[in-house]
Amino acid sequence: MELLEYQAKTLFAQVGIPVLPSQPIQDPRDLKRLHIPYPVVLKSQVRVGGRGQAGGIRYVENTIDAIAAARTILNLPILGEYPEVILAEAHYDAHKEFFLAIVQDYKRQCPVLLGSVQGGIQVKAVLAQIQKVEIEEFSPFYARRLARKMGLEGDLIQTVSGVIEKMYQLFSQNDLDLIEINPLGVNAEGEVMALDGKITVNDYGLGRHPEIIDLVGYDSPVEPNNTLTWVDPKATVGLVCNDLPLVWATWDLLSDQKLNLGAYGVVEDVLDEELLVPSVEQLTQILPQFSHHKVGIVFINLLSNPTAAVTLGNAIALYVQRQVEQSAASQGETAREQTSKTTDRNRRQNKKANPSPPLFPHFVVRIVGHSAVEAKQDETLPIYWTEDLDQAIKEIANLTKAQSSNKR
Repeated sequence: MELLEYQAKTLFAQVGIPVLPSQPIQDPRDLKRLHIPYPVVLKSQVRVGGRGQAGGIRYVENTIDAIAAARTILNLPILGEYPEVILAEAHYDAHKEFFLAIVQDYKRQCPVLLGSVQGGIQVKAVLAQIQKVEIEEFSPFYARRLARKMGLEGDLIQTVSGVIEKMYQLFSQNDLDLIEINPLGVNAEGEVMALDGKITVNDYGLGRHPEIIDLVGYDSPVEPNNTLTWVDPKATVGLVCNDLPLVWATWDLLSDQKLNLGAYGVVEDVLDEELLVPSVEQLTQILPQFSHHKVGIVFINLLSNPTAAVTLGNAIALYVQRQVEQSAASQGETAREQTSKTTDRNRRQNKKANPSPPLFPHFVVRIVGHSAVEAKQDETLPIYWTEDLDQAIKEIANLTKAQSSNKR
């Protein structure tokens, strides 16, 4: 379960991570009773990314402007998600911005610290300087090690490592899969402030934390979040992995080849046999979302074992086969309608002027442990199977180039 920013910052404040004075707003009229002095920043509270570029963050200097901006934000969908809450937050003059995160690596069975001296919305810049530290048994040493690997010096080492220690306290005590601060702002005096926050709670551990359930307002355990996280709505490459560190690593490889990631989804860890059925269910719920947003290529990169790999391979092949059949049926129906309404000449002209766009993407599938991958090959389906990661990236590059040429 993914928390909204204002909920994550509530937990930040409980462990002493510095956050700005803020106030959740559900009705623009509540801004008349705002407890924070202007200027303030109004932020759309949605779980998808890209709210800044979409106009979901506004800087305002008075109540009249704040009410007008709040009404706009509440009626502005960010990648299809409408906010129910706006966060009004004090303005902060940051001279530097860092990225900090802790993710649970289920493959290595340990948490991983992530940090970059470049924070903010420029994802490529963040990834270009990302540093990683794997944790065996946490101690302040690991936090200082990450700060030094990031290239920090002087008092910033102690300040930032102190924030990392508090992040790990939250991470370990609340069964988190992810805790992220992006950006961690640093002002001219060297003081730090968590300007944005993201927390993902492991759904299977949620029952042990009723205080989090109360925080988000749920009366019962929350189902896993089977929605995509959007990075760049204009990019045409989608990604599905079975843990967040694998998403980061794959994303890095795609970026090296100048391939822009549009969105990614994370399914349950398929190395665990008990989670295989939920993994397949999540996979079949995530994949149609790529088609809906017209992603041209979906890279499914999963770590697995032979038994789970065959099941997952079958599920992917079955899903794509059904999409092909539905597309053929739809195109056949369209052709019959055109035959009854237009002449042969008009049909030829219409086809030339308005070529039909693809109804679903091409799939590149790499399932580690899928030793029988050749048995899944079916040239009639838009699926490229491989166990070689480099070959998968190469195929994505080739498909991207071909799709770009077809659009010209």
